[in-house]
Amino acid sequence: MASSSSHGLVLPCLAVECSCYSPNTTFISAAEKKLVAAAAGLPSELLDVKATVCPTPLGWILSRQDKIPLPPLTRIDDDVLMDSNCLLSDQPTALAAAGCVVPLVEPQDTVIWYHHIGAGAGGEWTRHEYDIGIQSDKYGFTEKVHIVPIAACCGKFYFNSFFTEISVLEFSGPAGPPQFSSIKLAGSVPGDWGRGACHVFLLESDGQLYMVCLKTPGSSSSSLSSLQVGVYKMDFSERRWCRADDLGDRAFFAKY
Repeated sequence: MASSSSHGLVLPCLAVECSCYSPNTTFISAAEKKLVAAAAGLPSELLDVKATVCPTPLGWILSRQDKIPLPPLTRIDDDVLMDSNCLLSDQPTALAAAGCVVPLVEPQDTVIWYHHIGAGAGGEWTRHEYDIGIQSDKYGFTEKVHIVPIAACCGKFYFNSFFTEISVLEFSGPAGPPQFSSIKLAGSVPGDWGRGACHVFLLESDGQLYMVCLKTPGSSSSSLSSLQVGVYKMDFSERRWCRADDLGDRAFFAKY
């Protein structure tokens, strides 16, 4: 695992992957609004066009060229790795490493890989196939529920949330298995989110959990100009999503 913060790069920095013809990772400086070149201070192994990386929300990048030693992740294809969702329960520093868990959520299969940093858990990634329910559409098509979206906050992982419920993934003990639960939320779906296609994103900022909702009207001719955006902050004491009208000097990035 490599961290861009240790190479003099102006943060925040995004790592995005384009697989139109072949896997290729591009780094973008959000602060400077431009592509990052080798001269900007990124390590050469990350700028290699053949490098396989998976960014995390905490500024660390999961890479085949490890900087914080992790066991080899050899049983997952590069294409799957680059599209997976990689998170950290905490900063993987010397003091926090013993309690830091790195889960990797596959995009298509109901599979997560996880590793407890510094916990002496056998020196390998653990593969876990989860079953959190079945969902169906109005045509009768059924499939397993996938973990999407997901975000890490205060040592736990929150996923598949809307206004009435949120699911929780946590790991018991220094090397424990994943445990799934859910929290019923107080409140109902606001009327303005009742119709149309809605995309939901979860993210953490300054120790707070946020939900970003993007909605387009039901018409097939909808454009970005008609996109409706809502940002909500979780109040765990009230178990409720509260609308956030001001983010201060922060900016949230959502892949739409």
